[in-house]
Amino acid sequence: PEACFSQPFVDTKEFRDLLVDLTGYRETCLGLIASQLHPSFSEKDIVCKAAWETSSPQKRLGTGEDSAQQRYADAPQRFLRPKVAERRLSWRIDATAIRREMERQGVNRVGFRFCLHWHAHEFRIEGPLYKDLTSGAPVSMSPDTDCLAALVHFMLLEHMELIADDGGMTVLGNMLKDVPAQFQEPCLVALELMKFGMLSGEPFDAAPNQPFPMEVQYPVSSEAALLLSRVMSLVPMRLNTDNWNADVDFDLAAFHSLVRVLNRSLRLLTESSLASVLLQDMNRVKLLPKGFHCASPCAHDPSQCAAIVPTFMLPRACMGIVTLFFLNYRGNDPVAFEQDLVARFPCCVNPLEDLRGAFTFWQELRRCVDEIAEPLGAEWLAHDMVAASEVLRAKQQQLGLLLPRGGQQMLQQQHHHQQQPQQQQQQRGRKRRPVEQEPRAVSEGAPRLRGPQAMPAVEEFLAKHRVRCQRLSLHRTFRTIMFSTQKKKSDKKKPDEKKAADCDSKMAEEVSSKEACIGDAPARKSKLDAIKDLAPWEQYFKLNGHFARLGHFVHTVAWEAEGSRVLAIVPHPNRVDVDVLARAIQMPRESVKLRKLKDIAMETKFPIFVCPPFGHPADANGRAPILLVDSSVTEFKRPLLFDCGSVGLSISASELLRSTGAACVEGLSLAPKLDAISRAGAATGKLEGAAAATRAAEA
Repeated sequence: PEACFSQPFVDTKEFRDLLVDLTGYRETCLGLIASQLHPSFSEKDIVCKAAWETSSPQKRLGTGEDSAQQRYADAPQRFLRPKVAERRLSWRIDATAIRREMERQGVNRVGFRFCLHWHAHEFRIEGPLYKDLTSGAPVSMSPDTDCLAALVHFMLLEHMELIADDGGMTVLGNMLKDVPAQFQEPCLVALELMKFGMLSGEPFDAAPNQPFPMEVQYPVSSEAALLLSRVMSLVPMRLNTDNWNADVDFDLAAFHSLVRVLNRSLRLLTESSLASVLLQDMNRVKLLPKGFHCASPCAHDPSQCAAIVPTFMLPRACMGIVTLFFLNYRGNDPVAFEQDLVARFPCCVNPLEDLRGAFTFWQELRRCVDEIAEPLGAEWLAHDMVAASEVLRAKQQQLGLLLPRGGQQMLQQQHHHQQQPQQQQQQRGRKRRPVEQEPRAVSEGAPRLRGPQAMPAVEEFLAKHRVRCQRLSLHRTFRTIMFSTQKKKSDKKKPDEKKAADCDSKMAEEVSSKEACIGDAPARKSKLDAIKDLAPWEQYFKLNGHFARLGHFVHTVAWEAEGSRVLAIVPHPNRVDVDVLARAIQMPRESVKLRKLKDIAMETKFPIFVCPPFGHPADANGRAPILLVDSSVTEFKRPLLFDCGSVGLSISASELLRSTGAACVEGLSLAPKLDAISRAGAATGKLEGAAAATRAAEA
């Protein structure tokens, strides 16, 4: 089978990146359907083509596990395979419980807000909805329309990671439950764009070999205006007619190309969740009312629609265009502005009232971003929204459109964030990266460190070269995993084996409690026992899933050749091709030796098993290490992930090459050795675990 994607309104680099990043959602959609069909459907490959990919894939589809893994490693954006979850949450929706919860919340419809509040309440009191989520039983529901709608909403929240995989609450889910009902879907779309790094005020980049037309003179607006117009364009406007008979904007057309492909993926995820429930019992089709997925507004209440499940309709950019008109308006008379606004946009029912609604949505989204900025590493967006809010507030004050005091309270609470140093404004320009800032001045003592910090030598390099990266605290270090594994082997026949295993289990449980909210104790213990049987790197990825899912993990392998230090960066789980390495540094193959872990630790003062690509001292002759990078990493769409002890670093390939001056070498990495894979695979039962064991042995 083959899937094709049509040409966007405006073809940008960001659109192509997002199309690749949404592969996970599409595979989840296929997995939801395939799980209810014959098992052979779960093994089908789907060739994925975009409008700019006119030729057929050069690689022929093969058979077997090895060829499939190789295809996904080489071209993840070109092939789709149904992702059937091994374990899902066991939702049990009862009609009596729904009626009781509706009465408690004072609502009469099922929606995101209702489900998030219900789940949060059950989580706090450990009610029946939450208590059995990790039981492993199949989902069940009463034969009721509201139960069906609630089940689809909960499944969608689960797949979008707004509810944790152990049934607990997440930062995003806890924040989204407090958003007003009319802003739930726009806010959810904005946060999804933020998760993929597509919500910013930076101008878009043209697609490769397809520059923007010179006539558009893009960009023509400031970063603050771009961010304000993009965010507010997510709010729908009420129109007199179906056709927009006013101006269009190039940047908003490009932005809504991203919104359209994201909304389509979320809509497919909703439809797949519903189809999965119906395929379990086809009698449930009778529960669907007429227009169950219709987004047209109801005649008696335009704010409501007949749909019982999320629709994720494709919005128009009308509100964004009205926002740009407001920001660029030259006059100071509020009455004249309202008259000009109505005259400029005659197709709008009440543009001024809709504009005030967009202002309210901006404040809600800013509140959400402020709450999640620190735990999710979105400080860069919070800083951009602070600057944009200042521009918005000045324009509102000029035209007398300031919101009531309640709406301005949130801005006043965040006023201290507006005192950004002048140097920060000069450092802007790098897309979707945290914005650096000087520590706040304090009266006495050293300023408090913000967030996780790597080793001093690494932090010194990052500061000196102004490296744009993201730091994340790791729940379990690779050093701890290796030591516990070695201890487990050495104590295998000792009488105190149980004591060592219990100690290791307690450490793993502490890690699990940090990664997710507390869930069912027996299920969690069983899950942790299964993790401990995996290969070391597989344990690392499981226990640090919040970090591993951000991009592509790479290894830095230290070598020595005739007194020179050489660092080779290769993607996991590959190993270094020593012949290619020797040719790259122009030295004999026999002189290239792998450095010992103890020697690296003594020279760099790094913890053992830790070897980042920077922060290494010069050799005896004052020469810095030679840094080589496998050229395949430059093709990765997502960031590179480096292990730095208790901290993980996420950095783009282009930023790594800029800051380190590393040389790209084609063919520097090799796939894991087959003999090592066979031996390790017999012990772990997984090909992935064998590859990781081979890589760990080389390191």
